[in-house]
Amino acid sequence: MNRYCQNSGPSKVTLIVFSVIVLLLGATACGGSSPYTDEQLCQPLDGLTPLCGFQSPEDLALLPDRSGLLVSEFGAMGELE
Repeated sequence: MNRYCQNSGPSKVTLIVFSVIVLLLGATACGGSSPYTDEQLCQPLDGLTPLCGFQSPEDLALLPDRSGLLVSEFGAMGELE
């Protein structure tokens, strides 16, 4: 069987990391207040390391070799007239 046709699906760790990122981004986007500082939220916890420093992340994609996460950010559209 061709190794490129195998689909083992995302791992449990991948799903957990992705869920944490989505939840953190969702809380930020909804204006939710948090009792934690940015420094506290960016500390590793239970084997998971958050990705910090993004201002307007939009699209998240796990790289095919699962070595990292590709993130695109929304840039400014210029001044409104």
